[in-house]
Amino acid sequence: MTTVNTTTPDLMTEVIDIWAQLLGFDDITGDDDFYELGGFSILAVQVVTRIRETLGLDVDVRLVLDHPVLSDFVSRLQALQPDDDTALPAEAVTGRHPVTLQQRSMLALLDGPGHYLHYDLGWVFTLDGAVDADRLHRALTVAAERQPALRTRLIRAGDGYAQLVAPAGTASFRRAEWTASGIGGVLDQDLFGCELKTDEAGRCRLHLRASHALFDGWSLDVLLRTIEAAYEGREPAAALELRYSDYARWQADLDARGTRHDALGWWRDRLAGYQGPKPWLAGLRSASGAPGLAESVRAGIGTPVMEGVRRVARTAAASPFHVLLAAYLIAARAARTDDDLIVGSSTASRYLPELANTIGYIANGRLTRAEKITGTAADLVEHCRAWWFESNARAEVHMEELVDLSGNPDYFDMKFSLQDAPGMAAPSLRLGDTVGALSATIPPRTSRRAFDMSATLQPDGSLALWALYRSDTLTPSAAQALCRAYADTVEAMVHDPTAPVEPLLDSATRALVAAA
Repeated sequence: MTTVNTTTPDLMTEVIDIWAQLLGFDDITGDDDFYELGGFSILAVQVVTRIRETLGLDVDVRLVLDHPVLSDFVSRLQALQPDDDTALPAEAVTGRHPVTLQQRSMLALLDGPGHYLHYDLGWVFTLDGAVDADRLHRALTVAAERQPALRTRLIRAGDGYAQLVAPAGTASFRRAEWTASGIGGVLDQDLFGCELKTDEAGRCRLHLRASHALFDGWSLDVLLRTIEAAYEGREPAAALELRYSDYARWQADLDARGTRHDALGWWRDRLAGYQGPKPWLAGLRSASGAPGLAESVRAGIGTPVMEGVRRVARTAAASPFHVLLAAYLIAARAARTDDDLIVGSSTASRYLPELANTIGYIANGRLTRAEKITGTAADLVEHCRAWWFESNARAEVHMEELVDLSGNPDYFDMKFSLQDAPGMAAPSLRLGDTVGALSATIPPRTSRRAFDMSATLQPDGSLALWALYRSDTLTPSAAQALCRAYADTVEAMVHDPTAPVEPLLDSATRALVAAA
């Protein structure tokens, strides 16, 4: 165990060094205040992490927040005499940590009503040359040292769950190609896997697989850049600033202090009275298929139309996402039998800059409600812009948390997300002189939502649409028709954003009925 010298001058010097590094000041004294130097809760978590690593003291983040004056904080630290319960190993991240809010909701789902779901992400990269397998394994080991999420497992802990981070150098990277559905597919096993294979044509392929319980779309580019740097024996261009386990501790502290109470109240008010999704149009519904089994359809929106989307967004002081979401609300309403509609959207949730280079399941989701689709297309864009502007201030409340609070696991069943994370359009990997290009994305086996559309911006300015749908809910022709109706609605809105939405809604409904 690491010990600490708690004589005041040495301890004060150590803590001043930590504050200086994290807060960016060189002349810190005992009279300085953490908040006045620009400190906030996420920086407090980083202070605590550094203290654990350098001083061996297990300090609660509230000690920083409740005693922000440096001299007072150091005096409180001095009272924490290290013993077998408080002293930590130098690798302080190793061991048990709380799960994040995102993980808590997902694990509860997999252990209950979503027992049939299988949340793995997978990618295959075709390499244009040979790769040294031993060197790659060493690079993965180094990557896991830099990104502890890659050596993390999920375990049961009392009535809930916990993250268990293995010591550096012990990760096996053996996520199975196919794992069990539900909670059995994530507990007590590797959550990340990497395998080098050779296909029938002699081409080298790198297979990556990760559980969504510890990985999201943004994490892919961070992973690829981390592996590249480790393979070449250099530090990554962008260093890890906040470990995923410390992000979980930060969330736990927010919960413990009740700082999300007002945000939860705002969401309850805005969603009050919603009764859940109404039936699909009769001809769209499927009467067969295993529960949750996922199929997919693809479509696209051309560059000229997307230029129009950006033009409409600029005029409305909105983002292209707001325009695309407004069109999706019209297409979604055309497929249903009720005006009150809620659509979910995945978000990267990297609004804290310290999370830009963290591997982990950080992605959140946001609900958008449209109780009555009326007015013009521009009015609907403004509704989406205003809704997202207001909800941005409540981003710490997670979409699945609201579903949990509703008591209805099928609270909404349509999603629309814009995938614009770094590297998502064309992921690639360089291992020395060998370059790997994405040749396949392994599709999910199951889907929780009946219709889940992802839109990815392409390098040429076009938009690729990929929709997962549940084969036990929608027919293949219905899913394809929904994609076409959506693309047509976007084009019509771009052509005349001042046009009433009723004709757009009628046109989409007729197209869906015809397809049915």
